[in-house]
Amino acid sequence: MDIEELRHVVPEFTCHSLEASTGFPNVRTWLESLDLNHDDLETLASNITDESDFLAMGTKEDLYRMNLHYSTILRVWRAVVSIRDTARTLEQSTA
Repeated sequence: MDIEELRHVVPEFTCHSLEASTGFPNVRTWLESLDLNHDDLETLASNITDESDFLAMGTKEDLYRMNLHYSTILRVWRAVVSIRDTARTLEQSTA
């Protein structure tokens, strides 16, 4: 099975070469736009130091390990998957 097949089978599969961006000036602003619990926002902002690394290689398990509220994990993960899907679509359309 090649990497593209794995990405479709396992949505949490990391995307090391993916050029993804939140479109916000920094990670904190992006997280604030997700309307998260204040404590969870602070935890995420202090743990996510590089946006591109997090978007390309972060996993849902990483979010679980931060002891965030379940609703925060789902909201952030949904946003990450959406950003990855958009980046993949753009990547494929320019290839």
